Amino acid sequence: MMHAMRTTTDLPGATYARVTDLARRQRRSISAVVADLTVRGLDSLSDQAPGLVTDAHGLTALDLAGPISQDEVARFLQDDE
Repeated sequence: MMHAMRTTTDLPGATYARVTDLARRQRRSISAVVADLTVRGLDSLSDQAPGLVTDAHGLTALDLAGPISQDEVARFLQDDE
């Protein structure tokens, strides 16, 4: 069983508004939304290869925010082997 830890966090007003809006739309508590977003953010900082992203469903894909070189393609293919 996971135990919750009570904490106080200061959020910028715009961030708080986004979190409360998301919580309302998902019919979840603010605490649950903040915990979920925190875990997802921390998970995205994993030791994953640069250029790879994992979506909310756990699927890994290339982040094509910009052009990629032939060397990068080769490195991605090599990592798959």
